[in-house]
Amino acid sequence: MSAVNITVLDTSPIFTYSPFGEGGEAEVSTNYGWATGYTGTGFLANGSLPRGAVGSGYSYHATAFEGGSVSLKFNGTTLYLYGAANCTYDVILDSVMQTMTPSTTEDVLAFYQNLSMQNEHMVTIKPHPGTNEIFYFEGAVVTTLTETQTPNVITAQGEVIVFSPSGSWGSPQKYGAPSPYHQIGASASLRFFGDAIVVYGGLNGQSMYTASLDGLPPQVFNGSTYWDITQTVLYFQSGLTSSLTHELQLFSSDPHANITLTEILTWSRVASEAPPRPHGGHPGGGAPKHKVSIGIVIGSVIGVLCLLAAAAFCFWWFKIRLNRQRRAGDVSDDAPHDDLAYSIMQSPSPNSPSLNEFNPYDPRHISGANTAPPAPAVPVRKRRALGLLVVPALTLLVIIGLVAAMMFWLLLHRRTPDATTPTSVTHGALIVDEASKWCDIVNVGACDSDLAPSLLGLTLSGLLSKAVSFSVPFVLALAIL
Repeated sequence: MSAVNITVLDTSPIFTYSPFGEGGEAEVSTNYGWATGYTGTGFLANGSLPRGAVGSGYSYHATAFEGGSVSLKFNGTTLYLYGAANCTYDVILDSVMQTMTPSTTEDVLAFYQNLSMQNEHMVTIKPHPGTNEIFYFEGAVVTTLTETQTPNVITAQGEVIVFSPSGSWGSPQKYGAPSPYHQIGASASLRFFGDAIVVYGGLNGQSMYTASLDGLPPQVFNGSTYWDITQTVLYFQSGLTSSLTHELQLFSSDPHANITLTEILTWSRVASEAPPRPHGGHPGGGAPKHKVSIGIVIGSVIGVLCLLAAAAFCFWWFKIRLNRQRRAGDVSDDAPHDDLAYSIMQSPSPNSPSLNEFNPYDPRHISGANTAPPAPAVPVRKRRALGLLVVPALTLLVIIGLVAAMMFWLLLHRRTPDATTPTSVTHGALIVDEASKWCDIVNVGACDSDLAPSLLGLTLSGLLSKAVSFSVPFVLALAIL
């Protein structure tokens, strides 16, 4: 596993500020809650800056209110909390409280390590400012464990994210990138593989939204701000099961919300995909595209041809061997026929005894003996050949049956792409989970690749390799015979 640091600034709505996170002018809000400021711009005080302005420098949240607090839920192994204070404050992690004294040299408010990755943690900071004292919070860094160090970057302009309904989304040239945004009740959906996901976007004005992961009850986030925040963390979740397909849905719960999606990061060895689109989804969707993957077709054809060639070769080889053994057995193993005995009697050799002489070993001179020639016996080599033929033949029949059953199972469980689902998305993540199951069965080593290029090809090649290794000893033994 790889350690990945996720930086979450104080402007992120995943922080819960109490009693409120944005109060506007500092003179009023810091005495009763929190106010947002920037190191280069300061607070929105005395009307020096209009609401909706872009701040310069680093952002922070400040409060001089005794009852204020900020909380964060996360999954990770290490946590850093950054800020500054000239007052005491309590840090509560998983119901364990520590009272901290202000530091004049470091900007780390608290630090925790060796946390459990499997459990969700909750940290809360409660400042205790006195007269002329103030508490500043700048954000947090969460260290999480993922399968890969490099994330998969999903841009908002791609076809992986499904925006619905299409009428409530636009693509203005904002922040230097045509990132889609919505202003009324809209949603964005993403299906992905991985153990962590971070959604980045911008906020401006009243921005209430909800997020639901894998059908769980939605979480409500308050992204309301007096500033124009170009990019911050809108959603963060780690500690997921990387082998499962996850689906994230973002909903606008405020008719006046203004949220911009810029990009999404997932940590997985498999690319993400778009979920099935609702009716009348993304604009530009046309008729269904039932496009079969070239890799699946080539893999299937090659696998079937290999099976047929192996069966034909075995049939030809054993037939030649049986013909050779049959000809050898007719001379060496079979009893003499009447016509052969008659030809010998008609053409005696000069040194042979008289044909009229009594031969006690001749069965024709034994009283009561059957004078008919015995039936030819089956040679021992023929019986061995027939026995050795059964094992490879049964092996091939088992392989053909497995392949037929697999293809029938895939036909029953195949996922038909929706009318507006991009074809480039359907090959890849839609088949990779099925491919991993079959690759594990046949022990194919290509299951760790980003995308399974051919499920049937991999399965057939794996089964064929097992059949060859199983049949080679019998074929060699037959060749020696």
